Amino acid sequence: MADRAVAAGDELPPFHGVPFTVKANIDVAGTPTTQGLKALVGVLTPIDPH
Repeated sequence: MADRAVAAGDELPPFHGVPFTVKANIDVAGTPTTQGLKALVGVLTPIDPH
């Protein structure tokens, strides 16, 4: 996708291709948000924050 955009002369968004984590850092109902801590593995987020 990025190769085609660049070949067509399009500009890529500023953070295109920068990896990031979702599951470990963003609360999603019914899943653990561990923040990388083993102590939080079994703690489930009860609701999606809005």
